[in-house]
Amino acid sequence: MAETLPSAVEQELLGIKNLLWGKEIKTDIFKRWSQGFYFSGSEKSALEQSEGGPCAIIAPVQAFIIKNLLLEYKDFSFREKVNLEVQNRSLINALTEILGQCTGQKYYVVYLDSTFSDSISASEINGDKNENSTLVAAPKNLYSPLVAADPLRFHEELRVHCFHCMDDVLKYYFENIEKLKTQYGVLLFLYSVIASKGLEQVKSESDTQDPLIDETYGYGSQSLINLMITGRATTYVWDHYQDVGGLSKQLRLYSIQVDERKLVSPETKSEQARRVFKSFDPDGNNFIGSDKLQDVLRALDLVSEPE
Repeated sequence: MAETLPSAVEQELLGIKNLLWGKEIKTDIFKRWSQGFYFSGSEKSALEQSEGGPCAIIAPVQAFIIKNLLLEYKDFSFREKVNLEVQNRSLINALTEILGQCTGQKYYVVYLDSTFSDSISASEINGDKNENSTLVAAPKNLYSPLVAADPLRFHEELRVHCFHCMDDVLKYYFENIEKLKTQYGVLLFLYSVIASKGLEQVKSESDTQDPLIDETYGYGSQSLINLMITGRATTYVWDHYQDVGGLSKQLRLYSIQVDERKLVSPETKSEQARRVFKSFDPDGNNFIGSDKLQDVLRALDLVSEPE
């Protein structure tokens, strides 16, 4: 059963805001993070991302969705069996599994005040329902939310439910699935994860003074990715003691970039792909438009027929 928390407890959301965004939120970056969880119309088990930024959240959620579908169907036959019911179930199971990794005690689900939430119509954001189809078609204006992203209003209207067992969280999400699909669905889930994990615990594990969302380019930090995948907001791939060949060592992984190719080994295929991708992403958003896809493929000497 949900327990609505008093305003004193919700003050921790201010700390989460500062942890993620720093002292100032850039409107353009906040806008890129203001999207819901929605599936592709062409690949029905695949989540889509509208702009560069929230891949640190969407990609791990996608990984959990595919993992669970593979465990259920044993192969990729699920691709032909996905309907709206499977999409909703897969999304909610993935989110609750991620949330469950962060705590085994109380679960804090962040939501928007109903007055503000009602102004973001789920039916409009998700497009018109076709009575002859079990899926909801992606809206034509999906990449341009009907309600302008407003970071100040968003944070003013945040509220928190507290649940004492995961079954209640599952019930809540199934009853409020549209809240995950609307404009701020990704952010609301991110805030829920950090609130459930505990603000101070995330700060301790991430061990950084920088915002977890890059202030310049808007991408999520490695700490956010690790938090979503493992339940721990470590800054590195391994950030604790590992047994390596019988020797207990504290292992941290670093990387350096050397421009002089003569000093390093020949460029691998993956390195070439990263270099080419970066050349088509001058702003460093880790995101390219679909109109550039053919150019990227040509630069990589990959055969692809124009769509």
